Amino acid sequence: MMNDTYSSLTAAVNPRTDPVDGFAIGFVTALAPLTVQLGEQTYYGDEITLARQLTTRTEQVTVDWQTQPETCTAVHRHAIVGTFEMTVHSPLKVGQRVLVLPKSDQQSIYLVDILP
Repeated sequence: MMNDTYSSLTAAVNPRTDPVDGFAIGFVTALAPLTVQLGEQTYYGDEITLARQLTTRTEQVTVDWQTQPETCTAVHRHAIVGTFEMTVHSPLKVGQRVLVLPKSDQQSIYLVDILP
């Protein structure tokens, strides 16, 4: 029973070249609109659901920084402390290999992460 559980889990997360079998590896071929090539299939724009870390988004961040004279136009130091809103830009680039999970309808995909 335990071996069956591990076998099922391993099968679910093992990247495959055939998208019907679970996770697959695709390639980003364009950014506007976002286009991903997955084997013979190409997915565009709203056919792709992005994981949050792949989106451009606004985040609340708390910082405790000290400016340095060589990195600031002023000739003084001061602290930057507090919580601020920052824009985090999508890391997606044309040519990147990406981890993809096709949806059950095989007409759309989840773009999970960037692969090395």
